Amino acid sequence: MTPAQRRGLVSRWLASGEPASAFAARHGVHFTSLYRWRRELDRDGTFVEVVAADPRDPGESAAFAWSVEVALPSV
Repeated sequence: MTPAQRRGLVSRWLASGEPASAFAARHGVHFTSLYRWRRELDRDGTFVEVVAADPRDPGESAAFAWSVEVALPSV
């Protein structure tokens, strides 16, 4: 699989909201590959979109809807 194909697959996985195991099984890859490729993309400085939960969604706890954690690589 080319780097562009890996990027595309990781992007589709992240956008899907599916667990890695389910998404990977449908696409014929091991779920640990998705995590590894995502780490590699993060390390390369590729933008990773973060989608916040809708605080109006009754399924979301208001306490968690506004929680944000940012993890930066140590230099």
